[in-house]
Amino acid sequence: MERPELFEEIFGRHFNVIYRHVARRVGPDSAGDIASDVFERAFATRHRYKTAFTSARPWLFGITANLLRQHYRKHRRATMAHWKATSRESWKSADDTEAADRRVDAEAMSTSLSNAMAKLRKEEREVLLLYAWSDQSYPEIAASLGIPIGTVRSRLARARARLRELMGDDWRREQQGTRNDLDGPKGMG
Repeated sequence: MERPELFEEIFGRHFNVIYRHVARRVGPDSAGDIASDVFERAFATRHRYKTAFTSARPWLFGITANLLRQHYRKHRRATMAHWKATSRESWKSADDTEAADRRVDAEAMSTSLSNAMAKLRKEEREVLLLYAWSDQSYPEIAASLGIPIGTVRSRLARARARLRELMGDDWRREQQGTRNDLDGPKGMG
């Protein structure tokens, strides 16, 4: 990408998607800074972008994955505390009993899912979150992480199986009557 002025179009097209993904991973307090860092790094390394790709999205998610790894290494405990605190606060303010009960159930599931996700290998967790939260296709995930599509498929399959194993009855209760994004499209999970 020889003309820096064209980078504005990439920023405009992809910032919100990157921001939402990062916010889901680390919370809104750090999301703006990390999303901005993604585009700062992308601009600085724009000469490495392969124009053969039809979209800059996988390239940007690759940068995002690297920055999130750095963030987690630095702030692992703070991130987990934020995730748990956010889910607790959401049900404390409920003013009717039925809504409070639903929120308590959701918090228990969220905590159970959080704990199970923390037990996944980081490579499996990363693929799973890119698929479930960022709605990336297998080829996009492969390009984002610089791994073969077959590796994406196997990591995703292992992550799903491990989550089912770790969550046991909680997973089955959650799945009754609903399709979960972690299970993927019909026939995939």
